[in-house]
Amino acid sequence: MTRDEILQLYTEKKRKRITNKSLAEAIGCSESLISHYFNFNCNISPEKEQKLVNLIHQAKEYRWQKVCVD
Repeated sequence: MTRDEILQLYTEKKRKRITNKSLAEAIGCSESLISHYFNFNCNISPEKEQKLVNLIHQAKEYRWQKVCVD
């Protein structure tokens, strides 16, 4: 993946409030590997990268909204 694609994936991960710990457990790697990957310090295998992309894209996004209650 290119740097721009990784940055977009990171932005989506943050927006959906997905933790590095939950991604690491689902993929089968360490939290530090996920962190290093998103900081462009290392690469991960194509299989793990594809799992990472799928997990982030399939995760649900939740939002808080203010509702006026009388």
